This record gives sequence, structure tokens and C-alpha cells, in this order.
Amino acid sequence: MADAAERNLGTSDEIGESEWQLERHDGATHRLRHEPRLTCSDFVAVRAAAIADLGVALLPDHACALALDAGQLVHLLPDWRAQRGNVHLVFTTRRGWPPAVRALIDHLAGQFARER
Repeated sequence: MADAAERNLGTSDEIGESEWQLERHDGATHRLRHEPRLTCSDFVAVRAAAIADLGVALLPDHACALALDAGQLVHLLPDWRAQRGNVHLVFTTRRGWPPAVRALIDHLAGQFARER
């Protein structure tokens, strides 16, 4: 069997070695160092490459959920996920926020809180 790391796709604009930091629900972690055969910061392009069977990708749920549901992609390691990180929402001031901005912030905060 060929080294699976040779078939990985990256989601960065950086060329060269990359690392996937994975975790399980029980807290176990694993780091996979690899040199992607294709790398691009555009999740849509990486998803298309994975669908075209060019390699294995580590993508966020929002970038691959529909393709998974349609059977175009397969979740290869269902017990593992990318390690969780921080999300930063940057804005200039609270004064003058339109109601839609406040609603977006509240929605995002609620979504990320549920996924923890």
C-alpha cells in the first residue's frame, strides 16, 4: 500500500511539509506530518480535488457537509476530527451596530458554543 500521506491535500498557500493535528472525543491526539500533493487555501478547490479522487483532505464541516450528504465524499476517520481552535470576530465599535450585525454575532456565538 502506498504511503497515505502522499495522497493528502493541503488547505494552505504554503508549499512543503504540513501537519494535521487530530483529536478524538476522548481527548486522544495525533499529529500527522505530510507533504501535500496539492495545497490551496480555497476550501472549494480542495473539496473539488478530493471529489475528483486526487487525495484525502481535512476540511471544516461547512466546506464538505453537502458533499458528504450527497455521497461525493466519505468521512474516512469518523472517530477523529481536527483539533479545535479559536475563532476571532473583529469589529471596530459597539456604537452604531445595525441590528443585523448584532444578530450575526449572537448567531455565531451560539453556533460555536454548541459545537464545543
